[in-house]
Amino acid sequence: MLRAALLAIAVLLAVPAAGSAAACPKGARCSVIQVPLDHSGATPGAIPLAYAVMPATGTSIGTIVILSGGPGQSAIPLTRDVTALLDRIHLDHDIVFVDQRGTGDSGAVKCDDVSTPAFVAQCAAKLGDKRAFFNTPETAFDLEDMRVKLGVDKLTLIGISYGTKVAGEYARRFPQHTAPSSSTRRLASSSSTARSSCASWRCRGCCATRARRRRAAARCPIPRRRCATP
Repeated sequence: MLRAALLAIAVLLAVPAAGSAAACPKGARCSVIQVPLDHSGATPGAIPLAYAVMPATGTSIGTIVILSGGPGQSAIPLTRDVTALLDRIHLDHDIVFVDQRGTGDSGAVKCDDVSTPAFVAQCAAKLGDKRAFFNTPETAFDLEDMRVKLGVDKLTLIGISYGTKVAGEYARRFPQHTAPSSSTRRLASSSSTARSSCASWRCRGCCATRARRRRAAARCPIPRRRCATP
């Protein structure tokens, strides 16, 4: 049951989110804080870190952070859809969607073409010295800055794809502020919502290719519905 809910979230997060600035989702509290470009302090500068909080519908007993994948995928545009998948756990948990550094409203890195080494070099030149700091350890430090700003003691991290690497890095560096992973077991109660949402997303054209639609169908424990050709 838990696996079904997480797979549904994985299908949803497989959709490339828009790279441009996103409006604050309805019902969320959105904030942008400034975090150090280099948390060691050796290189000066700061970049924005944007996040959206969906407050618990009841009394909050914890904070869940959704970490999307890629790397390069923004999370804020997916706020309402993922929250719908987690409706049961949302009763008593705040759910936070963070645009990791270099994505969305957190100083998005935009390279139109990286198909050849020459284009990659052009993108690197465009980023300049900042490119060295778009990495997993700095992203983990960003999460800690966000935790402090939120004023909470622990974070429960749910990572998809590359997001699992960020979650692991944060847990390694800040074990005292990482909630036990067993906290996510209650996602099982959201599995029925996950099943129907998975279908609705497939039929809204969330899968960019026929092959991806086939994989989505295999992951969803429901009858396949007809999807429009993108």
